[in-house]
Amino acid sequence: MNNNLYVIKVSGEKELFSKEKYLRSLKRCGCSPEVIDSLLKEVVSNFEDGISTREIYSRTWTFLKNRSCACFAARYNLKQSLLKLGPSGYPFEHFVKSLFQKRGYKVKSQQIVKGRCIDYEIDVIAFNDKERILIECKFHNNQEYRSDAKTALYVKARLDDINQYYKQHDPLNIFTKCLIITNTKFTTNAISYGECVGMEMVSWGYPQNENLENLIAKYHLHPISCLHSLSDKDLSILLNLGIILCEDLHLNKDKLKNIGIAKKKLDLFMNECASL
Repeated sequence: MNNNLYVIKVSGEKELFSKEKYLRSLKRCGCSPEVIDSLLKEVVSNFEDGISTREIYSRTWTFLKNRSCACFAARYNLKQSLLKLGPSGYPFEHFVKSLFQKRGYKVKSQQIVKGRCIDYEIDVIAFNDKERILIECKFHNNQEYRSDAKTALYVKARLDDINQYYKQHDPLNIFTKCLIITNTKFTTNAISYGECVGMEMVSWGYPQNENLENLIAKYHLHPISCLHSLSDKDLSILLNLGIILCEDLHLNKDKLKNIGIAKKKLDLFMNECASL
């Protein structure tokens, strides 16, 4: 492979291919040294100058899927899988609720909360004995779309307005902080503003440690959309039933049998979930 290989990003930008970054993505999804070595010899060696990052993803995922590396393929497919949780934002909100429940919080969603000036509909509220967090969920169907500084400004202004009301009327339930979580990324300006005002922000790749992909791995919150045995029709049926995560499949196994999903197909789903 040419050491000066250039790739085309989703944004259209051109940059040098980073073998180190590529290897990190493979290790993060659990690929063994043997699988990585095969990928380098059979896939990466055939990358041509000007290849798109979409094509790199597609070739890598196809290799993993066809080599009976289902669990690796599912993890590698995670970013794309999150995009399939649309078109509504409800499944992503379900994911966020599950994330904070795993972290020991109690959660409420779609709550109307009073502010000093107006009332607001809050996506998710997470709370425990020490914290009360206002959470804004920003779901996008297109990975090119990034949540910008206007979103961060709005969320911070909303927190300030709400807390002005609570300071006067209900000081024991004041919000300790706000958080924005998105399935794609933030713009540079959004991150700069968030860091300046101390607002927590979570996206794909940000922050360095507690980012979206790391949290999914840490709390085993893989969405059902990462299962390659699941057809688009099956995915639509399950999402409409409120089954968003792989762990939801296990909790609703009897319910799925009752709506006519064949045992053989259901076992296939369960086995793939277990491999994750």
